[in-house]
Amino acid sequence: EIRQQHVLCKKIEININREDENYFINKQDVLKILYSTGDSLVGTPIQRIPVSLLERLIKLNKYVEDADLFVDIKGKLQVNVHQRKPMLRIMNSASQSFYIDEKGGKMPLSPLYTADVLIANGSIAELYDGKNDSVNSAILKSLFYLSNVIRADKFWSAQVEQIFIEPNQDIVLIPRVGDHKIIFGDTSNANEKFENLIVFYQKALPKVGWETYHTINVKF
Repeated sequence: EIRQQHVLCKKIEININREDENYFINKQDVLKILYSTGDSLVGTPIQRIPVSLLERLIKLNKYVEDADLFVDIKGKLQVNVHQRKPMLRIMNSASQSFYIDEKGGKMPLSPLYTADVLIANGSIAELYDGKNDSVNSAILKSLFYLSNVIRADKFWSAQVEQIFIEPNQDIVLIPRVGDHKIIFGDTSNANEKFENLIVFYQKALPKVGWETYHTINVKF
């Protein structure tokens, strides 16, 4: 304790997770947050650094999932930042665009980076005000569930490029390969529908050709 009273902060080290190659927040953004309290930090006695306050400020950033700060006895302020992971991009009927992250919360687009994720558009009415992250409508909850099912399968995560919502709220899948669309209906029996589709892909399409059908309906 006595030693720490005389130790000054000599260095700030910032680590941002890049597990999914997302670049929503950078070190300069984190530094701005750290210095927003008015303290210079470097040169400040480590006992006077408001670690808990700085953690809370970083977590307020819409792209941050979690933050962990600590100061070691040598005077280094270690800042570990974990970004939120988007899994679905929504383009709603009001021409708004936002992400849904892996925990089912809304998050804004970034001016720095565009995530390579599944896109859903069409008759989606739910808005995003930039404040309330919760998903409320049945269709967004269904899309969140369906995107999880797709992501869990290597083939479908590579094959499904886009999800379109019809005015009657039917879900339509747009694949990367093949000149067809898949009328999926709702998300009931989703796994069974995908199993039937993969059998159709393996058994039927190789015989008749991938360009033969323009519509494949697994709604019922």
